[in-house]
Amino acid sequence: MKRFAAALVAGSLIVLGAVPGSLPAASAASSVVVVDGFDWPSSLGYITDGCDPGDSAPGFDPQYRRQGLRGHRSIGFGFGGTGGMAGVEARVATPRSLTDARFGVYYPEASGGGLGRQGVIKVSYATSPDGFGYPYYVGILDLHLHDAGWTSVTGVGSADLHWYLFDGATYTAQNVQASVAEFAQSKGTDGSGAWVGFELGCDGRTHYMDDLRLTTASGTRTYDFEGAESESSLTAATSHDGHTFKRDITSLRLVKGETHRIYGDSYGYSDGVQDDGYLDGVAHLWERRYGANWRRVASANYLSTGYARFAIAPAKKTLYLVKTVPTLTPFTPSTSLTLTVDVRRTLSARVADTRIRKGKRISVSGRINPTDSGVSVLLQRYRDGAWRTVARTTTTSGGRYSVGVRARTVGTWRMRITVPTAKGNLGTSSSAQTVRVVRAAPPAVVEPVTYVSPVPTPVFHDPIDAKDPGTHHRQVAPPHGRKVGTSRGAVPVAP
Repeated sequence: MKRFAAALVAGSLIVLGAVPGSLPAASAASSVVVVDGFDWPSSLGYITDGCDPGDSAPGFDPQYRRQGLRGHRSIGFGFGGTGGMAGVEARVATPRSLTDARFGVYYPEASGGGLGRQGVIKVSYATSPDGFGYPYYVGILDLHLHDAGWTSVTGVGSADLHWYLFDGATYTAQNVQASVAEFAQSKGTDGSGAWVGFELGCDGRTHYMDDLRLTTASGTRTYDFEGAESESSLTAATSHDGHTFKRDITSLRLVKGETHRIYGDSYGYSDGVQDDGYLDGVAHLWERRYGANWRRVASANYLSTGYARFAIAPAKKTLYLVKTVPTLTPFTPSTSLTLTVDVRRTLSARVADTRIRKGKRISVSGRINPTDSGVSVLLQRYRDGAWRTVARTTTTSGGRYSVGVRARTVGTWRMRITVPTAKGNLGTSSSAQTVRVVRAAPPAVVEPVTYVSPVPTPVFHDPIDAKDPGTHHRQVAPPHGRKVGTSRGAVPVAP
């Protein structure tokens, strides 16, 4: 930790009592300034002095506490021993109109060194409009704070301070006790303004301060002392197969199925004061998938010399960020910029036949991944220097599709499948496939056929069988003495 040297302050001091207990609710403020650790705006400064004439001003270690009167933290000053004090001072542009000044102080433990002075209110006021060149006036008032816990120091604007003229080496008493506004009014000018300061630590106890308020005719300015600010970052290669890394990367394109590594860490003032650098801590990776809400998906440690590493393989468009919690108490958690990862679909495409005759159908089937249904699928032909859509369909369950077109011209057809951007995925196209369309086959030659009616085969019947039963025939003597009707097939003789 850095320690800060300071100038010596001498002179007799007077006592101001403090009001123990928690700080009352702040009145409506004209403005609130959030102070990140010891990274202070130009209207604030820290002051250190010796507690008694002859004591050297101490160095101090910056301290932080995860609880304050405003916000979530307060700042503090730690010492290696007794005899010195340190604290905060804030600039007031119009000291003649200062009506109130107050602050809150926290001691982790009660004082064990009796009821002696713990610190002072110190106000520096320059009548010259040209800045704080020597000489300038200093008002001093003792502070006695001995209890543990939060204490409210109020009424500073109306308290009588003991005033000195400081020439850079010697404090000359002015034998005047007056409030800041009264003393500035007696000089008739606001000059270069005043610095209203609060110093504590004469018994060596670490103390914390918060909620410093200064009220003038123009309103109240409140200082909310918080932890040191850190900055979180995501770092990654700018492409899946690239070697160029980008800190605070905000966009990336991947193909479905690719795994990519991203890296998280944080940066800040390593001692909360002035030494900047990378920090140690824990990084929490958050993601927001397409159509879903943010959720934490992984955590990993990072060091000042290394990153927290995460592997991602999104199926659809996904947002990522890291929230870091530094190990050192001074630093507040922080959140990185958002990384948007767009994911391109993959698809399969199979041509049923690569050689067909004119008039037949060119058919292509396949599947997309992710396997969404209801996604447009375009069958395209390369013609006249451009890809032209010749048929279309939509995917069914499982991401499957089948689409075709009738080949009406002879030649070489270059075909592909294209899927537009839809449902959280970037569009894509298959590789081109060639289909050869040839002329249709000529019709087959048909020989003439002569059809001949067949001759019916004669059917012979026994004439006797054609007769009715019981018919009697007259017997006729056959020629040559043959008996009539004894031979099958014989022709009967007429009577």
